Amino acid sequence: MKSKSVLFYILISLCFLKCELAVITLPLEPATAHIDTEAIFTCEGTGDILNWLVESVSLTDSIKQQREVTVTTTNIGNTDFSSVLTVKAIPINDGLGIGCEVISYNLSNPFNPFNRVVSGSALTIRGISSVENLNINFTSNASLITWSPPLYFSNDIPHGSPVSYQVLVTDDERDIILDQTTPNTNITVPNVSECDTFNVSVTAILDQYTSIDDANKTNGSFSIAEYDAQPLIPSISFELGCPPSRSLVSLMDGNTEVTDIINETDHIIRFKLSPFRRYELTAVVENLRGKTRATYNTSICKIIIIMNY
Repeated sequence: MKSKSVLFYILISLCFLKCELAVITLPLEPATAHIDTEAIFTCEGTGDILNWLVESVSLTDSIKQQREVTVTTTNIGNTDFSSVLTVKAIPINDGLGIGCEVISYNLSNPFNPFNRVVSGSALTIRGISSVENLNINFTSNASLITWSPPLYFSNDIPHGSPVSYQVLVTDDERDIILDQTTPNTNITVPNVSECDTFNVSVTAILDQYTSIDDANKTNGSFSIAEYDAQPLIPSISFELGCPPSRSLVSLMDGNTEVTDIINETDHIIRFKLSPFRRYELTAVVENLRGKTRATYNTSICKIIIIMNY
């Protein structure tokens, strides 16, 4: 009888030596993330393998791509695992079930070949998505910004809550051109043309949530240059490279100054010059808001040659 007890003790000891139970030492915690951000799930455990599950199905490359999931796993001695799953908070992932399983193999026991433990959690998405289809259209002296409403609203937002939009327009020096809140899906920005370089961001505001900015940028340019220059003709013309804009042209003849302004519609200006004189010319190009965008400086010496026959 005593020998049977000893044999039983030996068998039990061998089983524990060969087949350590799988253990999850850091189980999953529920995650809440704002729409279009990322949520992180961390799982740690001891065993022979650690797997991730999405909606109770083993994580595959196809699911990773569809759900925008990435995984980073490290292990020590091939038994101690630490793994991080990052998932994008996109609308199809709201309520997504996430699982972590750790498995230990027991190949010496055909009736119980492995030991498996699982920790489960879920992703909750809150907030509203960004606006859609942000566009900029230009008229002669203004720009019209349009967009479409957000497509996603989390289910904790009261039905029928009104949406408003914060519109911020800044120039290339980060000076504010427009900062305004509107209930509409369009807004007019005065004194902005396609010559300007500026940034537009539209933020949706609904109940207690604010969306991630949807941004757009234009890359305009201003210039002024001599136009149709003819050395033997006592005149000089200048053309704006990007109307509508305005340019103040100053022409110095000794102590005499002649100035003119190229306005938004007539973007070519011509000066009559006297022969045998030297002129110093400065042209300053301004945008419709009066900010200098380009300059032009030159010296002009007109000599008229008269031929007798």
